[in-house]
Amino acid sequence: SFFEEQEKYEQIHVHLQDMRYKAKTDSCDITKIFGKRSYSAIIETVGEESGSTPFFPIGTDTFLPVKNEEPTWDKKLMVVGRKGKIESLKLSVYEGKNMKFSCSFPRSELGPDDADWLQFTAEDSTNNMELNFRVRIASKPIVSKSDFESIYNDTNLAYEEIELKDDATGLQSDSALLQAFRHKSGSKKAILWILGKNDGFMHSHVFYRLLNESKFDLYVLNYRYSARCLRKGWVEDPHFNSHCHAGTHDVYKNEISKALKTMQTTKKYEKTVGYAHSTGAPIFFNYLIETGDDGFDGFIFNSPFLDFAGGMNEFAADVVSTLAKYKVLSMDFNPAPTIPPEVKGKCKYKGNQQELVLSAWAAKLFSEYYFDTGTRPVYVVPLTAGYMRGAEVVQEKIRARLAKKDPITLKPFVMLTSRSDDVLDSEGMRVLIDAIGTARTEIELGDNAHDNFLSHDERDTDLAIDLIKVW
Repeated sequence: SFFEEQEKYEQIHVHLQDMRYKAKTDSCDITKIFGKRSYSAIIETVGEESGSTPFFPIGTDTFLPVKNEEPTWDKKLMVVGRKGKIESLKLSVYEGKNMKFSCSFPRSELGPDDADWLQFTAEDSTNNMELNFRVRIASKPIVSKSDFESIYNDTNLAYEEIELKDDATGLQSDSALLQAFRHKSGSKKAILWILGKNDGFMHSHVFYRLLNESKFDLYVLNYRYSARCLRKGWVEDPHFNSHCHAGTHDVYKNEISKALKTMQTTKKYEKTVGYAHSTGAPIFFNYLIETGDDGFDGFIFNSPFLDFAGGMNEFAADVVSTLAKYKVLSMDFNPAPTIPPEVKGKCKYKGNQQELVLSAWAAKLFSEYYFDTGTRPVYVVPLTAGYMRGAEVVQEKIRARLAKKDPITLKPFVMLTSRSDDVLDSEGMRVLIDAIGTARTEIELGDNAHDNFLSHDERDTDLAIDLIKVW
């Protein structure tokens, strides 16, 4: 199994720079007549035993289209393959759906393992162009299994798991799980860490670089329907990971209140910081809007989910959310992923034997940052109507506060985003963050991942952590 053999895979990182004409011509400029052309690019590993397949495409990725006669991407992507089984790296440039140019480089020419970037230029003699890109090989994960487990095995920490029950419903499926990592020698500071969608705490490296030396106790809120709740058997349907059954984030208010109460009755902390990533942010914002910020001294928001980013994503979310609002659709509605015939019957959830589709995105993340497969899902999780409805309602509340110039908090906070976020639109975050408060620091990075603390280059991850540490 891929998820039992992290050390047997390597990552090939590609920084696609640009494509340029080798020499300018005096011929008619077709772009003046028909407009600028659009170019995309695909990278892929070559090798039958590399581990990548059409239904588990860990060895391929796509650079999104750039509309320019001489396109500049300046983007970085990563592909994964089994060590010793990758024969070559192939890079293909497309004009629309038509391949314009393709080149391949043997694995042996891609540079030494774990070195810095190696520059390449490929010539397209047919079109009189040059393609410029860089490659580097990572043969070791950024976080290994022993790294992941270090925080759980640390004799200086007391670890505890606390069930937070929903007093209103009494249902086991509505319970949340609070993970507590407390310094045995005592601490006067604490942080409440709220997960993102399909997220899990796999951030031992962040704890030791950011929180351990300054003696912060760490509390991780695995809100209802998150992966660790599924692992406990509290939720049966694996496609309900991060689902919001009620269609409103109000159900999470009790969980955050109970988490705070647990923290405050354990120790009298002098300082408490709130942290939220992605979907954890609207969950947290709704709590602050409805309950207030009295329990906290400041906040850290890592790529907060503030907007569906427009286009078809936002249109689809609006339609599904509206249909759920008027009960045309159940909050539990979700478009289950299609099972590829090649893997039908081969990948099932242990709890109820439901068939699943493995996620290449999660697999690539795992190859760099180890996590126990019960920590976060390794399969494709559909968006439920309840999830979309809950998020959209909070976003409407935030827009209303922005229109009234009524900040949600006056306490200091920092927002960390990345231009290379492959999940959310960083521009939408920067617009709506104005509604959260004025005592803010905004940090935008260039090459970090959606979770800035789980970036493809360890140097980018360390930079994100160190910036927050300075703040």
